[in-house]
Amino acid sequence: MATKALGLIPVKNRVKLIETAYGRAGDRLVGILSELNPATFTAAIGGRARGRVNAIVRDLDAFAGKWARAAVREAYAEGSTFARTRLENIGAEKKPPAKFNPGRHERAIAALVSRTAGDLLKANRTIATSAGKYLSLLSLAAAEVRKVEAFEEVEVEAFADATLGKGIKRIVKRSIGGGPDAVSSLARGTISRMIKSYLLKKIAGADFITIKDRHYSLKSYSEMLARTGLREAQTKATKELCDQYDNDLVQFSQHDEPCGDCEQYEGEVFSISGKSDKYPELPPEAEPPVHPNCEHNLNPTSENALSWRSR
Repeated sequence: MATKALGLIPVKNRVKLIETAYGRAGDRLVGILSELNPATFTAAIGGRARGRVNAIVRDLDAFAGKWARAAVREAYAEGSTFARTRLENIGAEKKPPAKFNPGRHERAIAALVSRTAGDLLKANRTIATSAGKYLSLLSLAAAEVRKVEAFEEVEVEAFADATLGKGIKRIVKRSIGGGPDAVSSLARGTISRMIKSYLLKKIAGADFITIKDRHYSLKSYSEMLARTGLREAQTKATKELCDQYDNDLVQFSQHDEPCGDCEQYEGEVFSISGKSDKYPELPPEAEPPVHPNCEHNLNPTSENALSWRSR
């Protein structure tokens, strides 16, 4: 229980911070796009909306760098503290400076910060892209609304997004299916509201982040990335401390209800160097996080500690 508290509670605090920031940004994006109406949409209105979206993304970029620098370092420090305590408890001895350069810790932290911040910035780019696609679609929808009013041929095929295009096509066809009299009975404002209602359903989940063809809300993706990145920092700290204390063995933690990915590693002892005759080398796939949101960790151990626990 002490291990879980030390390893998870501080991480949860860091995760909550980024989750809140990205969640609020997502709410602001939905608010901006929800204000727009196909009946009144113009290029100027779209330009102003893009500017507001880009401002949100810039704020997130600045926040992502600041968060990564602080959170990764703290997660690494917490992992180091826990690993050091375990190593000292099992009687491991620290290498002299000549055999371990403390600068390795700083280099490890810098690499982790760079990767975590980079992942966040990449996600932020997709936010702007997704919002831009919505605005482009709204511009096309506004043009179709004007055509409906004039009872002109509707070029639905011009819509970039096939799914949204089909939905609007159904609305437009229903509006003009009965001829000019039917169009007059469906005022432009009514048709516009129908299209707007349809579009708003598509952004209701605020899934503006797209990674590997999967869509995420800002809140859920930032939470997942944070949990994963900070767990990676703790694992890296454990491995570096084991090397600093000349300790080669680590044990995969055990949870009450492990997932299928982690179950195969539960309680297993691994050799970091692969030089042990008794225990297998630690494979990359067994280094937490094994999967996004993984809560397992590696615990330093030794032959003597394992022997004592088995009594």
